[in-house]
Parts: sequence; C-alpha cells; structure tokens
Amino acid sequence: MKKVIYLLALVLVFSGCAKVGTSTFKYTKPDFKRVTNSTIIDKPFSKVWDKLVEKLSESFFVINNIDKDSRIINVSFSTSQPEEYIDCGNTSRTFERGKQFHSYNYNVAEPSSFKMTGGTPNNTAFEITHVINRKPSLEGRVNIYVAPQDKNSTKVLVNTRYIFNVDARGQTLFISPISKQTTSRQPIPPLSNSLSFTTNQKNSKDWGEVGNHVYVTCQSTGELENQILNFIKK
Repeated sequence: MKKVIYLLALVLVFSGCAKVGTSTFKYTKPDFKRVTNSTIIDKPFSKVWDKLVEKLSESFFVINNIDKDSRIINVSFSTSQPEEYIDCGNTSRTFERGKQFHSYNYNVAEPSSFKMTGGTPNNTAFEITHVINRKPSLEGRVNIYVAPQDKNSTKVLVNTRYIFNVDARGQTLFISPISKQTTSRQPIPPLSNSLSFTTNQKNSKDWGEVGNHVYVTCQSTGELENQILNFIKK
C-alpha cells in the first residue's frame, strides 16, 4: 500500500500534462462505536461451558486452549472476508483521462481494484496507468471468559485481538497516446501492510509515505463477538 501511495504522489507531480490525466484519493475513517462483548446467561456454569465448547468445535474457530479451572477458552480464526467483522473506514478514488472516467468507492476492509494515472518523466511519449489490486485478510485470537455468577447464572465475556492484513499488487501500463493500445507492462513490487487492534479499542497506523500521511483506522463491528455470544444464547 505504501508503494500505491507513492505512486499517487507521482500523479500529483505530473498532473499538469493533459495526456497524463488525474487521479483523486480520499480516505474516511470509521465512526467509533462500542460493541457488546459480554452477557449474563440464566443457566448454570457447567451447562453454558459445555454448550460453548460444543458450538466452538463446530464452527470455523480453532480451539487452542481450554482451562475450565481458569474459566478461559482461547480460540483463533482467519478469514478472507474481513469486512464481515471489522470496519476500517472507506476510500473514494477517481481516474480520469480524456473521455475515460472511473469512480471507485470501497470499504478498506474489502477487496478492491482501481486505476491510477502516472507521470511522464523524461518526456516519455506514453500515457502511464497503474492498475492496483488489493487483497485483504483477517486473523486473530479470542479469549472467552466464562464464570458463574451464582448457581443459576453465568457471565460470558469475549475479547478479540484482530490482525488486519492487506496485500497490494499491480502493473504499470505504458499506453500509446495515438493507438490507445498498451505497448508494455511492468509489475509493481508487491507490498503488505498490517494493523492490529482489540475489541472496543480501535487503532490507527500510517500507511502513507513521508509527506503524504494516510492514517488508516480499524475497529471491530462486534459481529464476531456477537457470533460467539449467540452460541449460548439460543
């Protein structure tokens, strides 16, 4: 993603040439919202514990550790659809050159592809376009605390540590301004960025370059925590 941001800086430098075209970029961080990650179940501890272990073993979670005496269950997970569980804000982009115009709007946590205009250093007689593909993923660990409140009720608390990853890959296209055909392609070196955070504690990280900072903010939507709590609510 840093390489992508650097390429965006090149766009701004060379945007004065008509054949170069223009690209725009805007990032909007998410509004922070607290999520519900605990509940009291009107059932005895042993029944809640057994039900939770059963449901977790049937789900996409991987059970790492179970310690009934300590009241802790630790599980891990991974998914290629982070947008179902986290909110990292939204990005809006545009690409314009001549009669071409493309608008891109996407959640930072979901996969996306877009074009960016490039410069013409050393009077290169080509229109340069950068084609970028983003592939996000999400992994993490969850601590589930289960403890008796009294003989007939049990507290369940879910706390998750998320690790959000984005791999960006792409190509630079050299396009003839006359025929509008691509004459050659060069791969853009792949780049990865990551950001970690926990339930009800958002985090931000600069995924930009020096002089062109882009602070990406991520937080839980509460979907994963709610999914676990629902295992023993039903």
